[in-house]
Amino acid sequence: MSQIKANSIVKSVLSVTFAAHLLAGCGTTTGAGSANLAGSENPPLNRGEYRRITQIASDTSSALSNMAVRIPPEILKQARCLAVIRTVQAGFIFGGSGGDGMATCRLPEGTWSAPSYLSLGGASVGLQIGGGVVESVLLFMNDASVQTLSNAQFTLGAGIGAMVGPLSGGRGSAVTRDADIFTYSQGVGLQARLVIDGTVISHEDNRNRKVYSQLGIQTPREIMATQGALAPNIASPFIDAVSRIAP
Repeated sequence: MSQIKANSIVKSVLSVTFAAHLLAGCGTTTGAGSANLAGSENPPLNRGEYRRITQIASDTSSALSNMAVRIPPEILKQARCLAVIRTVQAGFIFGGSGGDGMATCRLPEGTWSAPSYLSLGGASVGLQIGGGVVESVLLFMNDASVQTLSNAQFTLGAGIGAMVGPLSGGRGSAVTRDADIFTYSQGVGLQARLVIDGTVISHEDNRNRKVYSQLGIQTPREIMATQGALAPNIASPFIDAVSRIAP
C-alpha cells in the first residue's frame, strides 16, 4: 500500500514538473514573439542612435505644432509635401549652421507618407557673434518642388521659387499663391538669423537606412511613397503631428 502511495506521489511530482516546464516553455515562446513584434516595429539601433532619432522626431513635432497657427489653413491643405528643419547657428566672424529635420509627402489617398530624415548646413562670412536656433516649416506646393525634395540634396534659392512666409514677430513678405515652396520660420537666440536662401538640405541616407532597414526601403522616393502607418514607431510622433495639423 505504501508502495502504491509512493508511486502516486512520484507520478504527481512528475506531472507537476512537466506542467511547469510546459508553462515555462509557453512563456518563453510568448516572450520571443513579443520581442520579434517589437523588433519589427522599431529598428535595431544602439542607445545613442535611438536617443538621437527619437529627439529629432520630438523636436520637429514640437516646431510644427508651435508654428501651425502662423500658416494659412489653405496653404497647409494644398501642400503636396511638408518638411520641418531645426537649424543650430553659431559663429564668430565666420558663421555656420547645421541641423536635422524630417520630410513627408501626401499620398494619393490623402494620408501622409513615412518621413525621410534630413540634415542641413550652410555657411556665411561677416561680422557676427553669437548663435541661435531656427525652426522652419517648408511646404512643397507643386510637382517641381516635390521633384526637388526627392533629390538626394538641394539648395534653397538655387533655382527653386521659395517664398518666405510670415516670420517671427510678423515680419516677412506677403504670401503669394504661385510659389514652389513656402517657408515659415521662427528663431531664438542672440543671432538666430532667419535666412533661407543658401540652405543646403540633404536626405540622411545612413539614418534612413537604419530606420527603414526592416521595410527594405531607403531612398527618399521609396520612403515618401510608403504609408506613414507602416513607418517604425520611432517616427510616429512626427507623422501624428503632421496628420493632426494638416489632415
